Amino acid sequence: MTVPALKEDTAIVALSRKWGIDPEGLLSVVKSSIFRGEASRVTDHELIGFLLVCNTHNLNPILREIYAFPGRQGGVIPIVGIDGWVSLVNRNKRYNGVDFVDHVDDKGNMGAITCRIYVKGMERSVEVTEYMAECKRNTEPWNKWPRRMLRHKAYIQCARVAFGLSGIYDEDEAQRILEAEDVTYIQEPMTVEQAKSLVLPPPEPPQAQEEVQDIPEEPPDVPKRPPPEGKGSAMAATTPPPPKGEEVVSPEKRQEVIKHLQDILVRDMPPPDMTEIEAGQLLECKRSDKANRLLDAFALGRDKQREMLT
Repeated sequence: MTVPALKEDTAIVALSRKWGIDPEGLLSVVKSSIFRGEASRVTDHELIGFLLVCNTHNLNPILREIYAFPGRQGGVIPIVGIDGWVSLVNRNKRYNGVDFVDHVDDKGNMGAITCRIYVKGMERSVEVTEYMAECKRNTEPWNKWPRRMLRHKAYIQCARVAFGLSGIYDEDEAQRILEAEDVTYIQEPMTVEQAKSLVLPPPEPPQAQEEVQDIPEEPPDVPKRPPPEGKGSAMAATTPPPPKGEEVVSPEKRQEVIKHLQDILVRDMPPPDMTEIEAGQLLECKRSDKANRLLDAFALGRDKQREMLT
């Protein structure tokens, strides 16, 4: 990555001095460690925009106080973890304390949590209530620690209201943004023929057929010999369909796989020509590390196929 000459007062220079990394090394480290498998989709301009957000809010991406997802339709979505939100609140000079109120029904089920943040110079505290029914997602953190996740959600929303924090999101909000983009940005899966057209030269134009003279039929009493094996009607046989399980999945099945990967916190997307077998393997994954290994294996296999075709 080549970094153009930077002025002394730029945010990138300020961050590189703060973290003790030269500007070119800073861009390279952030791009490879924060975006991981999605780094190839992030442009240098988008990366610099992300670092400007880091500098504005004084958050360190190396410490995972802030990270980002590449948007489906371009740009990046800056995401602040709970540690980053706590750091933002505690560093604000107007912050004067926080408390929580749990709302539990008669059976002991958590229905909602209210967060109160006290701000110096304000007569009343800032209060935000978040409801379990609206916030809970079918992900491992929410299924294991629903009360803790709801408390974090209430804290983040209350901090945003109390101190006017904008342009940053928590992970749940980022996932919903990506899902909303998927609704209008779903690509049809690529067929095998379309994939071949990208790597194979175009077929030669058909040759002009020579004029064939009519041959008189044999006498009726002479039995006609069957055509030799491999000729005649056999030549008109169509190409057999792909083996069961290797056909490209439907758009609905692909969307089901994408939703499952997002639920287990996998950021990489399945290949556009994903087969039924590959979709079944991904849907069986319960952990993100196993799903990431499968996606890497699928990509490696496709690279080898392209090398063989070329």
